[in-house]
Amino acid sequence: EKGGKISSGINAEYGEVDGSCQIFTIADQYSFTKPNLLLTPSKKRVRKGESIKLKIQVQNPLSVPLKEGKIRLEVARTLRPVNINCGVVKPKHKMSVTVSVPTKKVGDRQFIATFDSTELMDLQGECLVTVVDK
Repeated sequence: EKGGKISSGINAEYGEVDGSCQIFTIADQYSFTKPNLLLTPSKKRVRKGESIKLKIQVQNPLSVPLKEGKIRLEVARTLRPVNINCGVVKPKHKMSVTVSVPTKKVGDRQFIATFDSTELMDLQGECLVTVVDK
């Protein structure tokens, strides 16, 4: 699986030199490749009215726990968002959740899941499931 989105930025601190009007700055530049959220359906095709099981997996790449983890699962125009509280994801640990979702409309349905925590945000994954008539 390819890496996720790349996040980058600059963390800067500044201060004043005692006894002068000079200001100094300390800056750290960083770049970080976010891991992908894996969203895997139990089937690629399902009949209208049947439920589909979706496995959601997130790998914590950090050496600190991810606190207040939350997953949001959505399907455009067919499902109210499903919110899942994950609690704490241990350092270097993979978290996995399986969700059963009803299907109501025929056609291709794109499921999108997003993981957010205090330390790491906006991990996303998606999958396509085809819903067919009975």
